[in-house]
Amino acid sequence: MNVYPVVIAGGKGERFWPKSRRSYPKQFLRLFGRYSLISQTQRRISHLAPPSFHRYVIPEELAGLLFQEFKIHRSSVLIEPEGKNTFPAICLAAAHLPADGLMVVLPADHIIRHEEKFYAAVQFACGIAEKGFLVTFGIEPDRPETGYGYIEIGDKIEEKEEMIAYQGIRFTEKPDLATAEEYLASKRFLWNSGMFVWRVATFWQEVERHFPDFFLSLLEFKRFIGTKDEKVKLKKLYENSPSISVDYAIMEKAERIAVIKANFQWDDVGSWLALERHFGKDKNGNIKFGQTFLLDTKDSIIYSDDIPICGFSLSDIIIIKTKDLVFVCPKAKAGEIKKFLTFLAQDLKGRRFL
Repeated sequence: MNVYPVVIAGGKGERFWPKSRRSYPKQFLRLFGRYSLISQTQRRISHLAPPSFHRYVIPEELAGLLFQEFKIHRSSVLIEPEGKNTFPAICLAAAHLPADGLMVVLPADHIIRHEEKFYAAVQFACGIAEKGFLVTFGIEPDRPETGYGYIEIGDKIEEKEEMIAYQGIRFTEKPDLATAEEYLASKRFLWNSGMFVWRVATFWQEVERHFPDFFLSLLEFKRFIGTKDEKVKLKKLYENSPSISVDYAIMEKAERIAVIKANFQWDDVGSWLALERHFGKDKNGNIKFGQTFLLDTKDSIIYSDDIPICGFSLSDIIIIKTKDLVFVCPKAKAGEIKKFLTFLAQDLKGRRFL
């Protein structure tokens, strides 16, 4: 099978601010091991297809970081003139692939453990995608998470060894806590991993059905790929493209959705709280990076790039020290850091820290 891993590499990683910045977002950070998240993704997809089949979709301002991160052929990098969410990014990748190819769409900033199971699940998904399904991977919840989207599953479509594919009934966005608890108890809802597998031709059919005008624009753009006018035509395409996620644009509207219940470990490490799932705590429940001196401090996350951090009588707090600033907030607000960044963007002196 012609499998083309497509890595969506344009995320901002705002909930990891101030370590993650616009000029150096989360996918390039080495917070979760020796390699950055995007390098971990690159090593992972090397088991799925040869390097010439890899595609990375990335905004122009981050392309330099990608080339510094690992060796990659220029033809594998598809540069967006501007960020407009995942739907245009995936359409751009599809425009560069053969109609009979299979796209394996992956975010650049996820952590996956038990990778052999992941590879087997992708192969299983490719077989189902060949039958005309849009395939996604659902993660069985282990907590009432309000920061993830969910997928409701229906009847079983296919089973192979310990892997099961279900009919996808509906997608729901980030729920409140009470709804998330209902989802967890029902056993019918899985976390939406944001990873997809489909035939390029199947994807084009959905784009044509739901975005006919944009589909025609994409066909027009394809005529100029590899020519001197490609960059100009791409800029025009993006100027007229919808700014929308592929979930909203396609997955919530499509009829033939298959959801594979993942049997590998997955984490989209969406905020500083993710550190608690991957690193050991001290006897008081603290996660510590860098030199710290803590007294009567518990259940907190303390990170410093340089100087020591001293804490006295603290609880459930996040303290992040980077080279140029200190950020402090309650752990309960970790998912709302974007609100603070909006505030910072309104301050002339504060904008330089974004």
